[in-house]
Amino acid sequence: MSRQLEDFWRVESYGTEKQSLKSMSVEDHNAMKIIDDNISKVDGYYQISLLWKEEVSGLPFNRAAAEARLQYLKRRFSRDPGLEATYRAVIDDYVIKGYARKLTPEEAAKNSNITWYLPHHPVFNVNKPQKCRVVFDAAAKFNGTSLNDQ
Repeated sequence: MSRQLEDFWRVESYGTEKQSLKSMSVEDHNAMKIIDDNISKVDGYYQISLLWKEEVSGLPFNRAAAEARLQYLKRRFSRDPGLEATYRAVIDDYVIKGYARKLTPEEAAKNSNITWYLPHHPVFNVNKPQKCRVVFDAAAKFNGTSLNDQ
């Protein structure tokens, strides 16, 4: 009976106990160190630094590639004004909720070694064809790298 009870609690608590640090990879240890060193609570929300795989010396300036994707998206909108309205509504909702904001001209002109422009596009679920989801393409490559690679 005692063994059955132990087995029951082991099954019930599966996935809720902290895993041993021994099974973590070197990348996992580095990520945990970044989190531990940089976590803070701002305005009631937790925030941490980005989890770079390595110390980033610089990202290639990919604005031209992101603008090319934007031009493709604009051509798609010109062929389908309904799509544009739906897409704009989603982006406007992001702004209202504070997930996004329009940059000032000074901010838009600023460039640093970790500036990366995220291309985006609409995606629709076949089961919910009226609902547009904006997908940010962090896997988009430029000069052999992507934000996901970093």
